Amino acid sequence: KNFSVIKNLVLTKPRMEIDVTGINHGIALLIDCKHWKRANQSSLRQIVKKQIARVMHYVSKTKGSIAIPAIVTLYQEEITFFDKVPIIPILQFSSFIDELYGNLDELKTIET
Repeated sequence: KNFSVIKNLVLTKPRMEIDVTGINHGIALLIDCKHWKRANQSSLRQIVKKQIARVMHYVSKTKGSIAIPAIVTLYQEEITFFDKVPIIPILQFSSFIDELYGNLDELKTIET
């Protein structure tokens, strides 16, 4: 899909790891990959909060960047967004990417 991809990007001070970073047209999509069968709302909230913190840390170290936090799962969750952060089943990831730029206003974006 014409993204530059970095797997397992490690940030320091504090140490944080981003599973997949995809950059295209000046926008970074920072993905946390999860492989559970089902997650409850409380655990999803915590996962999303941690991913937002990682994205904010990435943006603070990458001047002029625009980044979108996302969670990719093996299975379909009942919740598809939490705090404007998408929760994307891997089977729907390709279509999510195809529609990404048309839906930016629906997604949480963090920028410097």
